[in-house]
Amino acid sequence: EFLNYLLKHENEIINYKKRKEAKKSIGSGRAEKGVDLVVAQRQKNKPIAGLLMEAMRLVLSDLCILIERKKYLNKIHTKNYSNSFF
Repeated sequence: EFLNYLLKHENEIINYKKRKEAKKSIGSGRAEKGVDLVVAQRQKNKPIAGLLMEAMRLVLSDLCILIERKKYLNKIHTKNYSNSFF
C-alpha cells in the first residue's frame, strides 16, 4: 500500500540529489524538532512503561518508513539505470 502511494506520487516527492546539486537545503531539522516537541508533550505525565512503549512504537514506525523508502529508492535507481545509454 505504501509503495503504491509512493509510485502514485513519484513526481511530488522531493528529489534530494537535484536539491543538493542546486545547493538547496535538504535538512529536516525543523520538522524533527517539531516532532520532538509533540512527543515530549505526550510523554510528560506518562509512567516509565508508557514512555518505553511510545518510544518503541516511534522507532518501529521510523524503521518501517526507512525500509519502504529504501525499497522505493532501489526501484527508482534500477529503473533509471535500465533506461540509460551506458
